[in-house]
Amino acid sequence: MADHDDALATDPGRLGQPADGSPPVGGPPTVVDWMAAGAIDGLLAAAVWLLAEGGVPVVAAGDDLGAADELAAALDVFGRPPAFLSPFPRSLGASSLEDVLDCLGRPPYELTEDAARSVGVVLVVTVLPDGRRRIVAAHYVRPLEQDGHGHLQRRPPALLAAWDRDADRLDDYAWGISAELGSRIGMAAPAFELARAERAELLVGLAAAGARTPEAVAGAIAAHGLSVRR
Repeated sequence: MADHDDALATDPGRLGQPADGSPPVGGPPTVVDWMAAGAIDGLLAAAVWLLAEGGVPVVAAGDDLGAADELAAALDVFGRPPAFLSPFPRSLGASSLEDVLDCLGRPPYELTEDAARSVGVVLVVTVLPDGRRRIVAAHYVRPLEQDGHGHLQRRPPALLAAWDRDADRLDDYAWGISAELGSRIGMAAPAFELARAERAELLVGLAAAGARTPEAVAGAIAAHGLSVRR
């Protein structure tokens, strides 16, 4: 898996990536376009896929709202709760998780701190001075929980991935909470990690094959089928 992702990072030209590293133009950028441009890697995309498919909300945030909107649209292929079932927006103009939570507490959302904890996954994207886009942080916001004695627990958010600026890559931290992530969507930790690796391999394979159109990506994802165990 790592070898495939490294190949994308070191040889983006074979994927038809624009010289400035931004997602290709000529159509809505897909999640595979974002991968080919180095903005997201296979492991993070696969984790988002599993969680979104399992009904966990996903919010894209960024100082550049246009970039956040495009990222959110690219991730829609993984599934998203209908708007009438979710109080959370697809995208927000915010530069950090703290900004996102602050926005959710103000109009038009006006969510309580505990309600905002159900936001699920927050991806923070930035646009570099040269125009390249990078997801700089991916957070998993833990919902309000109860311990075995019925006491409410408000644990801090966890980091799924973070951008290493010097190496220009995402460092993966989701593996450390795979049991928790799997439990959120009804999967055991080994099953979650296996599914994540398989899906990452599929997405990287699409990028390597140049299958990056919305139709190709949506078709491959639909054909893969649901594997979330409820």
